[in-house]
Amino acid sequence: RWKIYWEGIVQELDSIAGFDVHDRVMDDSASDDATEIIHQQKHDMQYEGDVFFIHGGASRFVRHSYISTIASFFPNHMLTTIRGVGHWVHAEAPDDTIALLKKYLDR
Repeated sequence: RWKIYWEGIVQELDSIAGFDVHDRVMDDSASDDATEIIHQQKHDMQYEGDVFFIHGGASRFVRHSYISTIASFFPNHMLTTIRGVGHWVHAEAPDDTIALLKKYLDR
């Protein structure tokens, strides 16, 4: 069985809600002298734990072109798609969402 650690989420909510890749990482077009700094900043922002993304197939929020960016921040991610639903997968396909979460958490 798993349990959501609400207290931890509440404690870190400002940090979680304030995460903005564009504010935190220097532009990749920076000079060659800044390449190592950029690399270190990206590495410092990685989360090495397991991450599970459930994407709504009809949503435009997670595009194929974003996969490499997602992988750079979450190298141990897993992404799955529920076809025919939009961004709010949990509301539009609750049974599918629950089944996917159970399968992921029980692995």
